[in-house]
Amino acid sequence: MIKKSFLTKKDVDKLARDMLLWFDQEDNLLVCDFMLKRGFSKPDYPHLEKKSAAFKRAMIQAREIERTRLVLGGLVGKFNQSFASFVLKSILGYDEADTPKEPAPYDEFKNMSDEALLKKAREIAKNILEEDYGNEC
Repeated sequence: MIKKSFLTKKDVDKLARDMLLWFDQEDNLLVCDFMLKRGFSKPDYPHLEKKSAAFKRAMIQAREIERTRLVLGGLVGKFNQSFASFVLKSILGYDEADTPKEPAPYDEFKNMSDEALLKKAREIAKNILEEDYGNEC
């Protein structure tokens, strides 16, 4: 890895591409995991975003992937719902304004097949993202 102070725009653009490729793998979940493995921590992000518009866009996309995977994982039981909520709020910085005001009617999910449940989870996640970002996603 090149020393952080000597990173060029080209280096940061490559980091952006590598991050999006890394997120193509379903098991990869957190931006901080990708960045820490490459020697970067959260205080480095603004510097990298200033150096490369591509990196800034990649971070936005990666954060949405991160959030969507946690929400879907909590909804379909891949992750413990309480832990997914904790990660979203405490670690990733989402607050109550990012979550629905009323609890979801979970009873309707109890007798659904895995396929129907996954379809419903994707629909709910899409609705959440559309509320936040309109039809951009």
